[in-house]
Amino acid sequence: IGALDKSSILGISSQTIENLFIPGNVKKLWCAIICSIGDDLSFCPTLKSITLGEGIEKIYETSFTSIVWLSVFSAFPCLEEINLPSTLKEIVYIEDLPISMFSSYCFNKINFSGNEYFSFDGTSLVDIKNKKLVAYLNNTSTFKVPDGVTIIEECYSSPFVGLIQESGKEIFQLLIDGGLLSVDAVNISKIKEYSSVFEKIEIPSSLTGYEVSSDGRCLIKITGEKRELVMFAGKGLTEYTIPDSANITTITSLYGEDLQTLTFSSTIKSYTGGIYGMEKLSKIVLNEGLQEIKGNFSLKSLTELVLPSTLTKIDCSGIDNGDTSFGWSSLTKLTFTSDTPPTIPQMMSGSPFTGAEGFQVYVPKGKLAAYQEAYKNYSSFDWYKNMKESQ
Repeated sequence: IGALDKSSILGISSQTIENLFIPGNVKKLWCAIICSIGDDLSFCPTLKSITLGEGIEKIYETSFTSIVWLSVFSAFPCLEEINLPSTLKEIVYIEDLPISMFSSYCFNKINFSGNEYFSFDGTSLVDIKNKKLVAYLNNTSTFKVPDGVTIIEECYSSPFVGLIQESGKEIFQLLIDGGLLSVDAVNISKIKEYSSVFEKIEIPSSLTGYEVSSDGRCLIKITGEKRELVMFAGKGLTEYTIPDSANITTITSLYGEDLQTLTFSSTIKSYTGGIYGMEKLSKIVLNEGLQEIKGNFSLKSLTELVLPSTLTKIDCSGIDNGDTSFGWSSLTKLTFTSDTPPTIPQMMSGSPFTGAEGFQVYVPKGKLAAYQEAYKNYSSFDWYKNMKESQ
């Protein structure tokens, strides 16, 4: 523990502790409790319980996060419980860091009686002054935002936002395989994505800038003409078609534990990520009208995919996992249908299909030369050498 003064904590790091108590004479916690400068993960992999002592007045919503370069993620991936003091007056929010101190795949309990600054009803922790939903426990089948709330962003963000696009189960397995987490530290079979326990989403009139689809499954964030799918209540669904009536233009997050088939609505123009880790999802129907893919389809059961004729750009230059959109899946067949090859901006390394070498790429009849010219920078890859025209 390093302190700037007697009333603040700068950092905590341990590979063995399970329960952490921070005494009340520590008046405030620093904005990021663990910072890692470099590529290594830095966190407390065994911590399950945190108690903030009476007397603590100020914490940051990123107090229990770790920073690796430009990525921010939960420092306590196995955290189950947090005990908050009645003296808590303020949670400081960090702009452009959409992750909460309550982000954890195992988190399920808050002990807090509430005070004049924060209310807690057993499910929703609300910052009364800022009208912000600070935390929402997934102990109910409906994600219901309380009346009066106007801010909710952090409640649907991944515990590993910006770091890797994997499901919780996959992340924990990676940590175990890498020796960063004991196989006994967590029961991987019980790990669930946050939204996968919900069957329905409900929001109050006070929450402007959001809508819910008519079937109650999609939470849509509205920014100008952009209508972004940011949360999906997928419990119990094996097949799902995003409704046209929702008028969604962009997908950034969609997870359903039992989904096998997913069909995009005709209104979607851009896919920016968020479809990953679903072990049973073997079929995705992309819509005519989709113009850009800027995210990873990391799906072990996806074997074939048809790209719409309206697709004009595949941009994976900012994607982790080796700069790839369709790699890290089980693709055996990818079919282009546009006469004009979609543009692929110059990448740092690899290709859009790194990690899925050996599968077959098909292009429209009579357009093989055009595709070969467009993608000549990738001529050393097997998918380029084996490119064929559709029959």
